[in-house]
Amino acid sequence: MASNRVIGAAIGIMMQKYLLTNAQAFQLMVTASQHTNRKLRDLADRVVETGALPVPDARADELLATLPPPDGSADRRSARTPRPRRVVARAAHGGR
Repeated sequence: MASNRVIGAAIGIMMQKYLLTNAQAFQLMVTASQHTNRKLRDLADRVVETGALPVPDARADELLATLPPPDGSADRRSARTPRPRRVVARAAHGGR
């Protein structure tokens, strides 16, 4: 139970420091945990102690760039690749 509170506090710190939503801050913590090969609760302890992610600033910037938009919806139209047009072979003799 105590680890949940520490994780919540660390998420709050990330929200304030980087102006993130709750979901974005949690995703940032999870991603940083995976990239540093640390348990989430250990990473959260470090964030609460220092007020920062225990990664170099350049790495933190990379992790922040991978976060989804604040409302959780990506621009689906730009992310979608257009379907290739179906080419119908015309018969050589009919031309229709």
